Amino acid sequence: MRKSSTTEQFFLFGLLAFILLLIESLGFTRPLKSTMEIPIVSIKSQTFGLNTFLQYLAGWKIDKDEIIRLRAQVNRLSSTSAELISLSAENAALRQQLNVSLSFSSELIAASPIGFSGGQLTIDIGRHAGVSDGAAVILGRSLIGRVDRLSENQSVVLLPISEGEKISVAVRATPTGVKKASGLLIGQGDKMILDKVSPSEEISVGDLVMTVGEGFPRDLVVGTIGQIIPATGQLFKKAQVDQVVDFSNVERVFVVKF
Repeated sequence: MRKSSTTEQFFLFGLLAFILLLIESLGFTRPLKSTMEIPIVSIKSQTFGLNTFLQYLAGWKIDKDEIIRLRAQVNRLSSTSAELISLSAENAALRQQLNVSLSFSSELIAASPIGFSGGQLTIDIGRHAGVSDGAAVILGRSLIGRVDRLSENQSVVLLPISEGEKISVAVRATPTGVKKASGLLIGQGDKMILDKVSPSEEISVGDLVMTVGEGFPRDLVVGTIGQIIPATGQLFKKAQVDQVVDFSNVERVFVVKF
């Protein structure tokens, strides 16, 4: 009985296998296979997308770190560039100053203005750099002023326009340089007035006003005659003197060491 049952089962399995092979060969299983492959492909696609997203996040972190590093490098290069520009400007100013023919021979100390207010200019050097009280400050052949107060690393310079500042000067013709008159330059806070000029001496608009060597090196340009002030009832001639240097925009000056 058992042998007959086993033989029947074997026969059925063989018949079923034959039928499946026949169906497969005829192509009837393709729709079924396609239907089964869709979820599998979908799962693979989602898995690939997740991997891609994780790789993107990892790459983004690397890029962000790289950006931070590059920004730091740019900041360092900008700082170095600024220092080089500053040194280049200082060297150019020094070369220009050395090319100027001065009537005196003294050591010059380069300085940078760090403040301008009320007829005074603050510079970034002091006693530590060899600056002395009363030292003249120049730019090219022009007078900037004199050191009035100083500390170890800073100095306050009184400008010719400073209220009450007085400088003995000579008026010289342009462009010959011939002396035409003597006088006293007086600062009035925002301008300069030439006073004490003898009525017998002729001065003209455009004449140079220069130092005579009293308290300052000789032949430094302080300004030019801008306007003759009528001398009605006055013992001396007067004139308004225009600046030749814009004190508020000076970038380099030189202290005359003595």
